[in-house]
Amino acid sequence: MWANKVPDFLPPDVKENCHLIELPRAIAQAHYPDSVDLQDKARVRLAFDELFLLQLGVLSKKRDWQESQPGTPIQINQQLLDTFLQSLPFKLTTAQQKVLQEITR
Repeated sequence: MWANKVPDFLPPDVKENCHLIELPRAIAQAHYPDSVDLQDKARVRLAFDELFLLQLGVLSKKRDWQESQPGTPIQINQQLLDTFLQSLPFKLTTAQQKVLQEITR
């Protein structure tokens, strides 16, 4: 009776691409299956939702953690870097020089 009241949060294209049934139908078929096939489809949909929501939670925690961790700037010893570059048996390419400048900035 209450299964039809549950909003389905997955976008239609995700359900279509993953061949998932509607959430209210999955809930109803998990409890009172009309067939073994529908029961299996319900199990797949509910497992998908569980893993999807778990992954969203993990990504949210990761984002929160990354935003709360201040970056530690690296102190560049330009004289040491210049000495190292001069000791190389080759010249850096233009692309390598550009990347080195981006890193030291």
